[in-house]
Amino acid sequence: MFLGILSVLPLLVTQIFNVSMPGYISHILHVSSVSYGITDMFYGIGGLVAGLITAKLLEKMTKKNLLIDFFLIASLALLALFIFKLNLLTFAATFLIGLSNSAYRR
Repeated sequence: MFLGILSVLPLLVTQIFNVSMPGYISHILHVSSVSYGITDMFYGIGGLVAGLITAKLLEKMTKKNLLIDFFLIASLALLALFIFKLNLLTFAATFLIGLSNSAYRR
């Protein structure tokens, strides 16, 4: 049961992240829709980078260790978004979330 819930968690976080990001950008950071577009772009770039590097990382690491590492990266990025409310940090954290969430699916 625990492993089933854990396996769905990245998809759930992605959905919540995508729904809450416009409000976070507007109401928490108080920046424009341009920042939202850039944030969304960094999520996509993170997904692209995941597609490019995941196979190489799997040659050097076990799948279990890679999943744990990406899970920790996503968790720390989400925690940073919660604690530090900075626009540039949002871009970096969104990149890391896109990277880790896309890598989970490989």
